[in-house]
Amino acid sequence: MVTESQTLGKPAALRNILYANIAFCMTFVALFVFAAGPIADFADVAWEPYLRLLGIGLAGFAGYVFYAARTLERRLVWVVFALDVAWVVGSYVLLALDALPITTEAQWALAVIADAVLLFAVLEYWALRPVQR
Repeated sequence: MVTESQTLGKPAALRNILYANIAFCMTFVALFVFAAGPIADFADVAWEPYLRLLGIGLAGFAGYVFYAARTLERRLVWVVFALDVAWVVGSYVLLALDALPITTEAQWALAVIADAVLLFAVLEYWALRPVQR
């Protein structure tokens, strides 16, 4: 019998990548929930409540990623991958369209965050691929 983790290309690496994704998310949970004011000032917007909600949403995502990391169910990890890709694409589209009334510095910060999430998505994809023998 083949278990789910045996069908994954690199289960130990995948688990570590997902745990790193959780740590990254929880860093921004703390920032968005507890430092929404300074972040809003940095971006020159009055979005404190929305930043806090974003932090709470990220906490939910981190919980889902934790569950996916513990079980390593392939379909759950693919959902994490898809959500990471959606975050990256959404961020890049908002930046390309100049759709957010935020400072240039905040735009750069958003781009750096999107790049980090893209790195997680690439690593997740790499670890999900089956081993070729």
